[in-house]
Amino acid sequence: MTTTRLTICAAVMTVVLLLFGSVGASVTERTHNSFFTIHGVIQVFLFIIPGIPAPRGNLFLPILKGKLFLPEIYHLILIVSSG
Repeated sequence: MTTTRLTICAAVMTVVLLLFGSVGASVTERTHNSFFTIHGVIQVFLFIIPGIPAPRGNLFLPILKGKLFLPEIYHLILIVSSG
């Protein structure tokens, strides 16, 4: 395992022990909500936002390189998507 994976595993286990272990009583509702909010922000900015332009890259990259498999389909997609 790489050091990054070990660090992530250690962080996850720490959170699990804090939330569900014998120390779990010390985790307040506010702390739990903070963890939940931070998790949501990380998910949005690291996974959802980068995933939005990715399908467009699959469409436009072959057009920019000039290597189209079926040019008629690409042109039809562009006409339909432009409205």
